[in-house]
Amino acid sequence: MIDRNSTKEEVLEAIKLDGSALQYASDKLRNDREIVLEATRWNWKPLRYAGDDLLREVEMCWREVIAREKEND
Repeated sequence: MIDRNSTKEEVLEAIKLDGSALQYASDKLRNDREIVLEATRWNWKPLRYAGDDLLREVEMCWREVIAREKEND
C-alpha cells in the first residue's frame, strides 16, 4: 500500500498492479506524467486521480487537437 510519503518507485510498482492506487500518491506524483501514463496504461479511469496541473495540460492538448481537426475539415 502506498501513501503520500511513498517514493516514485514505490508508486510506480503499486500502479502497475492497480492504476487506482494513484489516488493515494502525493500531489507531486499525481502530476508526474510517467506515473499517470503508467496508471492509465490499461484503463483510463485512474485519470480522475491525476493532479490538476497535469489535467490542465491534457485539456489544453485536446483543445489543440480539436482546433486542428476543424482546420482540416
